[in-house]
Amino acid sequence: MKKLVFGLIAIVLIANMSFGQNILNEETIGEIHNQQMDLYYTKIYNLLKEQKDQKIKKETFYELFDNQINDFWGSNNEKLVLDASNGFKQNLNLTLLESTNKKIDEIKNSKNISDKLKKFLLDLISESEKINSDQITAFYNEKKELATIQFESNDLKLALISINVGKSSQEYWNNNINKWNDLIKDATGTSQSLSKGTVGKADLVGVIAGGIWGGLGGTAVLPGVGTVTGAVAVGLTTGFYMSLVAAVKTLVDFFF
Repeated sequence: MKKLVFGLIAIVLIANMSFGQNILNEETIGEIHNQQMDLYYTKIYNLLKEQKDQKIKKETFYELFDNQINDFWGSNNEKLVLDASNGFKQNLNLTLLESTNKKIDEIKNSKNISDKLKKFLLDLISESEKINSDQITAFYNEKKELATIQFESNDLKLALISINVGKSSQEYWNNNINKWNDLIKDATGTSQSLSKGTVGKADLVGVIAGGIWGGLGGTAVLPGVGTVTGAVAVGLTTGFYMSLVAAVKTLVDFFF
């Protein structure tokens, strides 16, 4: 089993608990992810409003992300924050297809999960692209039931993390795709728009790849909050930056 990227037993301090949760686990990770997406949207919206017709530097997008991830995890988690920062920058310089396929390849090539779990997660990714907005709840509820039957322990945790974020992400983009597209249209003057399926997929592959990399055996202790597995911690940050890459790439490409 691969060690956690920030240590097998890690102490993680969340600096800003303003998202209103007192625990971060496989049942709350999706809600927290969505709150972080809205926070970044607000920052981008305000920035574009302030800058108006001025060109925004790519470094500004980086800085907004770095500030937010630092505020969330705090200064005691330098490795986790640095990995997220580097992941955001690296994937923002790829095409969206390249960045998504790269994460899918990481999942396919992983030696840290069973073939059974790997097939379940890859099927989750491919099948989630085909559902309509009115099928989201039923689809993920069915997947959750299957996961509880087929898996246990750490395998079940990773399956539930993926299901929770997948459901929350698709609900988020179903409800918020228009405001992101309006932001892009207003900033670029073009008709380019985001696809709910594309950004949702990027999010899901990110959280799965991050959850595997984070390691399923260790725990992270959040003083006054609770215990978080490495899969949750790294899955959340990876899913977050992959979703943001999908959301802001059109803006970045336009300015550069």
